[in-house]
Amino acid sequence: LEFYGPQGAQERLLPHLLTFLNDSDWELRKAVCVAMVPIGLFLGSNLASECIFPCLENSLFDVEDRVVIASLGCCETLTRAGILQPWLLPELASRGAVVSLMLHPCHSLRAAAISLICGIATVLGPVGSSALLLPVLKPVLKPPVPLLLAARVDTVVDIVNIDGQANEIKEPRS
Repeated sequence: LEFYGPQGAQERLLPHLLTFLNDSDWELRKAVCVAMVPIGLFLGSNLASECIFPCLENSLFDVEDRVVIASLGCCETLTRAGILQPWLLPELASRGAVVSLMLHPCHSLRAAAISLICGIATVLGPVGSSALLLPVLKPVLKPPVPLLLAARVDTVVDIVNIDGQANEIKEPRS
């Protein structure tokens, strides 16, 4: 990556990776999603948000679960590293894919989606989580949703707990 520099990586490397994301081989698509983490870290916040984020967003709709899990993991890593622009995070969470994956029957997919939501909640902080994340999560939370549920970041993280004890999340779809 350093050989190309940020501009060269954007002009030369990313177009090839985008082509690989459309390949029929799921292992190649998964590898590209995994490779997006160091590329995003190298390119920085602006280029990653403009170039990598749309690719990862499209990968959330892949037919292969392992590609979707890799895409969710990449999104989480880039979110927690502060690479994805904060204004993108509520948009990412509000997409039907991430929230609906919290109810997916596949435990690994569900855990990856929940982990991404926890990362977004941590980055947004208490106020951002209450205002932007909680309304998005309401459809997947068991009623009644407490009014002050997201008063603290760790409360939001607690309700979408990965340990399989996500008592506040509805049962997975079958």
